[in-house]
Amino acid sequence: MTDFGSSFVMSIAGEPVATDSTIDVINLATEEVLARAPAAATKQLGAAVAASYASQRRSSEQGNWGRRESR
Repeated sequence: MTDFGSSFVMSIAGEPVATDSTIDVINLATEEVLARAPAAATKQLGAAVAASYASQRRSSEQGNWGRRESR
């Protein structure tokens, strides 16, 4: 595995989340494992989706969602 000198941390709503497993990130050309990324459990996935909806709702209430001026 190539060492890119950085570790990957999963975050939900800006907060780091501990994980029990990882997913290999593969270079498709060489089939070499480039890195290992955190894998989310079902509960963590649900929390991420809920955080996403909450963020969208806040942006919408502030008038920032879906309002782009044409160029």
